[in-house]
Amino acid sequence: MKKNISSILARILIGEASRDDNQEFSYWIGASSANEHSFNKIKELWQLNFRQKKIETTPDIRTALSFRLNAVKEASVSVPRIFHLWRIAAVLFFVMSIATGVLLYVEGNKTWQSMTVSTEAGQRTMTVLPDGSKVWLNGNTSLVLAEGSSRVVKLDGEAFFDVTHDKRHPFIVETSDYKVKVLGTKFNVCTYAKDDVLRTTLVEGAVELIDKDDRSLLLKPGYEASLIRNGKQFKLKKIDLTEVTGWREGKLIFKSTPFKEFVKRLEHWYGVEFSYNENDFQNIHYTGTMDNLRLENLMEYLSLTLSIDYKIDNNNVILTKRED
Repeated sequence: MKKNISSILARILIGEASRDDNQEFSYWIGASSANEHSFNKIKELWQLNFRQKKIETTPDIRTALSFRLNAVKEASVSVPRIFHLWRIAAVLFFVMSIATGVLLYVEGNKTWQSMTVSTEAGQRTMTVLPDGSKVWLNGNTSLVLAEGSSRVVKLDGEAFFDVTHDKRHPFIVETSDYKVKVLGTKFNVCTYAKDDVLRTTLVEGAVELIDKDDRSLLLKPGYEASLIRNGKQFKLKKIDLTEVTGWREGKLIFKSTPFKEFVKRLEHWYGVEFSYNENDFQNIHYTGTMDNLRLENLMEYLSLTLSIDYKIDNNNVILTKRED
């Protein structure tokens, strides 16, 4: 839906539309038969489920609405304005839910259906889940709230989690090769589909990693567990947490990082692919901090410091080792 049209429809449904609302609505519904058809369907569902009921802003509705609005807003998509009256917000939630098929409240019973938040290359975002947990998403990342639960998510990419404590309902992050199970803690998970190695790093609290064979590993704060894709055993190492969490502040921090891993992080950050001969760079380790650098500026800097020649061809960066 276009900017503000969801909120206008909400006010029309409850009879609180202004003259400007009615004018914009007339323009919108007259723009296409698809718009008219969409409104008729929304109105029909509204009359079936809400017309005879008092609209109540329960905590579930407020939390779900906040998740939806935060997710869309942080992903730089146009969102309706949040109104001062929760009555209008509840209707707005209904309109957005019907329009997107994300959430559905029927007869006052809550059913969580699949919700997705995603980012593009170079984009980072933060959203709040229905249970109050906060999640920061790195570029090229997709987070899916699993159907039927507000404490189970599926991740492809990289995300930092600050999980709300709930002893009775563990929070679970599902990746392609293992699950991360927590009660309430802060941790980072990097599990891009194209990566050969998946990583989970614990900042505070405790997490349990469970592989496909139901073997588990308890992770301690300050440690990273890595798993080769389709591998059978986690590898543990002590890690400087700033290397893992700096991306939330727009910084890439490297400390004696092998060149292959260094380049992989650049690929995720800038949404490009690097082409190079691994044998020429296998002995190179990089240490430094990159703070919101443009790709062109970064490559010029690396050319000087690492004796690298480069060529940027659309989304491909070709590297060759320069013989000085």
